[in-house]
Amino acid sequence: IEWKNIHRFSTQFDITPRSLHLPFEHDKTNPAHPDSAVRADTFRLHAEMAKNAADIGVKVLVVHPSGEPIEETDRAESMKRSKDFLFKLADLADTLDMKVAVENLPRTCLGRDASEMVELLEDPRLFACFDTNHLLLGSHADFIKAITGRILTLHVSDYDFINERHWLPGEGKI
Repeated sequence: IEWKNIHRFSTQFDITPRSLHLPFEHDKTNPAHPDSAVRADTFRLHAEMAKNAADIGVKVLVVHPSGEPIEETDRAESMKRSKDFLFKLADLADTLDMKVAVENLPRTCLGRDASEMVELLEDPRLFACFDTNHLLLGSHADFIKAITGRILTLHVSDYDFINERHWLPGEGKI
């Protein structure tokens, strides 16, 4: 990322970048990965990006809590690893005057329903990035009620309630 160019253009056009979506790949940058070395590498990358983003005025870090697939028998351990990572990221964000928004994810990922999001957001310094297209379990209304006051940002797209589609609003069933 060319941080200096982003800063130059945003200053030139009087735009303040609000958020940065931290990078994610299921096997390479995954906060819940079973391999501690992968989690450590992920944190180092996220920390470096957070520091650069803070320097240009970004205030929100959006992060995926896991990859997939996660077997039902592994969910509790995956949740623990993810929460440890997210709490550490919240510590870093505090030092940078930033906030962390954990994105809800579909299918077997962590954060797939309201109860998992409540658990992921256990630390009051963590907030939610509600991705309307990722909610495959439960209703949008129930999800929003469960995390009321914790939604910091949104990813808005439509889908068919079967799988994420990232369609334009109005093209699906929301």
